[in-house]
Amino acid sequence: MSDSAGNGRASLTRRAEFTAYSTAFCAIGIPPMAHLVGPLWALEIGASPLLIGIAMGARSLLPFLFSIHGGALIDQFGVRRIMTFCALAGAVLMAAYPALPSIAALVGLQLITGFLYTVGWIGAQTQITHLTGGDQKYMGRFASITAFSNFLAPPFIGFVWDIGGAWAAYGAISAFSVLLWISVTAMPVALAAPKTRPNLRQLLPAPKDYREAFRLFAVPSIAFVVISSFLLNALFSIRFSFLPVYMEDIGFKGTIIGAMIGGAFLVSSLTSLLAQPVRRLVPPQWAVIAATIFAALGIASTPLFVDIGGLGLGTVVFGGGVGIGMAFVLSLLARAVPPAQMGLSIGLRTTANRFSSFAIPILAGIVIEATSLAAGFYVIAAIVIAGVAAMAIFVRRTPSIGDTFRDS
Repeated sequence: MSDSAGNGRASLTRRAEFTAYSTAFCAIGIPPMAHLVGPLWALEIGASPLLIGIAMGARSLLPFLFSIHGGALIDQFGVRRIMTFCALAGAVLMAAYPALPSIAALVGLQLITGFLYTVGWIGAQTQITHLTGGDQKYMGRFASITAFSNFLAPPFIGFVWDIGGAWAAYGAISAFSVLLWISVTAMPVALAAPKTRPNLRQLLPAPKDYREAFRLFAVPSIAFVVISSFLLNALFSIRFSFLPVYMEDIGFKGTIIGAMIGGAFLVSSLTSLLAQPVRRLVPPQWAVIAATIFAALGIASTPLFVDIGGLGLGTVVFGGGVGIGMAFVLSLLARAVPPAQMGLSIGLRTTANRFSSFAIPILAGIVIEATSLAAGFYVIAAIVIAGVAAMAIFVRRTPSIGDTFRDS
């Protein structure tokens, strides 16, 4: 699979590389489809902006509470075993959405499927980092593939929604989950896992895993990566949750909305490949900070436009920032954490991400109901930029961060 999976100088077999990318393509493609269809389905069954925010935020509540546990399970029982369960369970539950047309059912399904697909994405990231040790070449390709999946998924599901409604759209997501299961079964085992079946006690959250994860967070370089990921994900959250609402409000259909959401990821898939040359010019911690500011400006520009050209410009700015930012976040975390704790560390980062995905839509929904839809975009962008400023001060005052990432 790899000639040196822990030192960042990996050489993968074709099977290992292909299945790492195909698994990531499927695992990361499902959430944006669910994010696009979720608000449209909520509108169809009569939800208010606050209820839409609650329903969209619900996808991240269990991941916020239990992503660390999910990462620990992956470390303990292996990527393939855990991802197989998540993919098959997700396929069944996605088909249940249109059969239960109520806000309560929507929130409940969001809670469960959000957790399943989050753990699946943790598994995909754990697999590639075990195989490559965070090698920038492979991580750049990995980030590019995931961004390209995010580009294709929204316009595809928007088109399916336009021609077939909720049943067709959620059925397509269920079918995508089956493709994820096929890809997972084909991938090689990066690290040996126990062959025995886990018992109930092992499947329950363990306090020691959380203590260990938060000990990791006390390391400045890891804290930098986790907080940076939180800020980038906050921008994803506002865009996924309320761009469909904004665009429908100004007269666009699902296919165009999906194309606009996915367009940011097309840009990201290209800019992710620039991570290695950018690294030669800018220290990685400062590249992440600059990229996050760039992405926040793309979000802040959204309410300024009601035409495809203007919205497209904001999409390019947002996508360019998150492409470079996330490529560095993935690579830097892989370099800062030992392989045996990779799932746990990705669970920690995912916990931060899911907290932003849970809190940001609800916060934005409150702002929107109190003021206007435009204000929701402005407020979240301002919060992220303030957070980036605080991170810049933290980096300048903590030389160990630059020392850790100097050779990455």
